[in-house]
Amino acid sequence: MREKDQSTAHPITFNVFGLKVEGMLWHGTARGRPVIALHGWLDNLASFSRLAPLVDISPFLALDLAGHGFSDHRSADASYHIWDDLKEIINVADQMGWQQFSLIGHSRGGIIASLLAACFPERVSSLVLVEGFWPITATAENFVSQLSRSIKETNRVQRQESRYFPTADHFFRLRGKGLPDLDHCWIEALVERSLVCEDKGYRWSFDRRLQAPSPVMLGDAMVEEMIKSLECPVQLYCGRSSMGAEMTDLQQKLHPFKKLEIFVLSGGHHLHLENAAISIAEEVSRFLARY
Repeated sequence: MREKDQSTAHPITFNVFGLKVEGMLWHGTARGRPVIALHGWLDNLASFSRLAPLVDISPFLALDLAGHGFSDHRSADASYHIWDDLKEIINVADQMGWQQFSLIGHSRGGIIASLLAACFPERVSSLVLVEGFWPITATAENFVSQLSRSIKETNRVQRQESRYFPTADHFFRLRGKGLPDLDHCWIEALVERSLVCEDKGYRWSFDRRLQAPSPVMLGDAMVEEMIKSLECPVQLYCGRSSMGAEMTDLQQKLHPFKKLEIFVLSGGHHLHLENAAISIAEEVSRFLARY
């Protein structure tokens, strides 16, 4: 499969309950059910800038989730629980006139996609997950300490002053250290959509509250109920040097789930931006065409 031109992408803006949500819409040659793509924690829709043009299904809509990329931050009294995104994504689908659609999610976006598919099985026809399926769980005994830690960290990050740099080079180098297997062009795409330039210089644009731990974490029984509620077929892609190491335990946990295909490919947590993107796109195109 050959890399395609990015010129088929067009920016699109949604007003969701007064919140500006930015997206990028790709139109290809093949038609199918619409696709909505959800990025990971502190990333943005550029996470799909390599995969989207390769997936032979159109239309393909990637979103900057609230607090990320070019989308608005939520109000001061709002939160960033994974379930807070669901109503916004459904609202975007409604504005597009899409009663049924497929979901592609990476990392945190995969967790959100799984939860949305479980809650709205009549809307989600198929689910593609990259390095993410369900949230980290906790026991009831950890509830109070988790809530306390979250409140303290939320207050701390909100008081913290932003660090500014005269050029964007610092941010490219910083992000590159965490993504050593990515070509610079994809790191650049991710970083450019996560920066804001002000009089003092460049700073990260994401909402600082996203850096604080969640106040409430789901229990194992809740997650199992989510998995049992999934009715659509699912593909899960894991990087051999990332989630691939956990595949034995993961497959045992998912054994009762019959509609699942698991692929372990060479790559890390962002394998959909690495060379594995070509193989993923081929499999995903075939998968989405069936559903």
